[in-house]
Amino acid sequence: MISPQAAVLLSKAPKNVLSKFNLEEICFPEQLAFIKDPNPWVMADCSRRSGKTEVCAYDLLDTAIRSPGVTCLYITLTRANAERIVWAKILEINEKYNLGGDVNISKLSVSFSNKSVIYLSGCKDKSELDKFRGLALKLVYIDEVQSFRAFIADLVDEVLAPALIDYAGKLKFIGTPAPIQSGFFWSLKNNPEYSHHHWTFWQNPFIAAKSGMTHAELMDRELKRRGLTIDHPSVRREFFGEWTNDTESLVFQFSARNHFSELPELTDYVIGLDFGTDDADAIAVLGWHKHRRAVYLVEEFVKAGQSVSEIVAEVTKRYNQYQPLKIVADTGANGKKIALEISKRLGIPVHAAEKTRKIEHIAWLNDAFRTSAFYARANGKFAQDCSIVEWDYDRSTSDKLVIKDEPHSDICDAVLYAYVEALHWLSEPAKARVDLKKQWTEYSRKMADEAIENTIRQQQQEEAEAAFSNTMFGDENDMAQQILNRRKA
Repeated sequence: MISPQAAVLLSKAPKNVLSKFNLEEICFPEQLAFIKDPNPWVMADCSRRSGKTEVCAYDLLDTAIRSPGVTCLYITLTRANAERIVWAKILEINEKYNLGGDVNISKLSVSFSNKSVIYLSGCKDKSELDKFRGLALKLVYIDEVQSFRAFIADLVDEVLAPALIDYAGKLKFIGTPAPIQSGFFWSLKNNPEYSHHHWTFWQNPFIAAKSGMTHAELMDRELKRRGLTIDHPSVRREFFGEWTNDTESLVFQFSARNHFSELPELTDYVIGLDFGTDDADAIAVLGWHKHRRAVYLVEEFVKAGQSVSEIVAEVTKRYNQYQPLKIVADTGANGKKIALEISKRLGIPVHAAEKTRKIEHIAWLNDAFRTSAFYARANGKFAQDCSIVEWDYDRSTSDKLVIKDEPHSDICDAVLYAYVEALHWLSEPAKARVDLKKQWTEYSRKMADEAIENTIRQQQQEEAEAAFSNTMFGDENDMAQQILNRRKA
C-alpha cells in the first residue's frame, strides 16, 4: 500500500498513461516474466535479436512511472553504447505512449512529473565507479554483461548493491553468453542466489512481423551468408543463447598454455604504446632471452585521463628500467605529438606502428599463442581482455575481418605493436663453452694411458712368443748336442 504522498505524486502522471502503457499487452511472455520477477537479483542470458533492449526500456520506464520519487539506472560499457543501444528505444516508447518524460540529452536522462528519473551511463573501467556512489536506486540494469572486465564485481559489491538498500531495489543483468565459459556473467549463471531467465530470437514474435520472414528463413539466410552450419558454436551462442566454447569468435587466441607465474631471465626488450583520446593509455613491455625463442609480457600499464607529461614520465621510467631495443607506438591523431615528446625527452626515435597490416599481425600473435612462444600472467589485463574482444561478423566480409568496437582493449593493441617488433625469433640455443685446459688434461691422460697399455701388451706378446719357442724347440744347447750325437752314430 502506497503512502498518501506517493499517491499524490502518482496521480500527476499523464492521463491514461498507465492504461495505455500496459506491459501485459506490450511484452511477450518471456519478457514479461523477466520484468515481473520478484527476486532482487535477476539475470538473463539471451540470444541476439531476442528483444533485450526493449526489456530494459520497458522495465525502466514502468518502474519510474509507477514508483514516485525514485531513481533508475541503466549501465553498459560506455555512454556511447548506452545512447546507441537503449536511449533511442526509451525516447520512442516515451513518445509512442505519451508517458510525459522530460528528456535531457546532455545527461542522458528522462525525468517524470512524479519526481522519478532514469539515467543512462557507461562504465568501462574501475576509475568510473565513483560516479555511481551516493545514489539511492530502485532499479539497476547492467546490459551486455559478458563484455565487462573483472572490475564489474567491485561495481556490484561496493557500489550498486548498497545503493539498492533504501528502496529494496532490484539489480538485473542481461546479455549474450560469452565466447568462453568463464568470467562474471558465467558465475551469475551458476549462482543459485540469482533468478535465471533465458529466451532467444526464436521466442521473439516481433521479428517475423518486422522482417516479413519466418525465423527459420532468417536463420537460413544468415547461415548462408557466413558459410556455417546450425551447429557452429557461434551460431549456437548468438542465435540460441547457449554457453558454448566459441573461441573462434575471439580475436586473440590466448589460452591457459600461455600463462606464466615466474618470469625467467631475459636479455632484450621492446616497448609498445597505445595512446587514448577517449580511451586509456597503455604501455606493454615485452622481453625475451637471446638463447630462447619465446617472448614474455613483462609489464602492462593501463591508465585513463593522463596528461602528455604524465604519459611521457611513465614511458621514461620504463625506458630507463629496461633499456629496450625499440619503442613502437600508435602515432595516429594525438599520438604523434606524444611520440615526438617522448623522442625529445629520451633522445631516441619512437617508431610508428604499422596499423594497415593489423589483421596479419594478429595472425602472427595467434600463431605464437598456438606454438607456446608467447607468455603472459593469467590475472593480467591482457589475459582478461583476450577473453572478451570479438570479431564483428556483421561488418566483416569475405576479404576483410572487422573487430567489434566494444569492448575495446588498449593493452591488446600495445602488446600487438610490441610483438611485431620483438626479435625473439632470432634467438639461438647457447653453444657449449669449451674448456681448453680441461680438454688438454683429459687428452694427455688418455694418451699416457694408451702408451702404458701398449707397452704392457708388447711385453705380454714377447713373453708369449718366448714361451712358444721353448715349448717347440727347447734349449738351443740341447739341440746342438742332439745333432752331434746323431753324426757319431
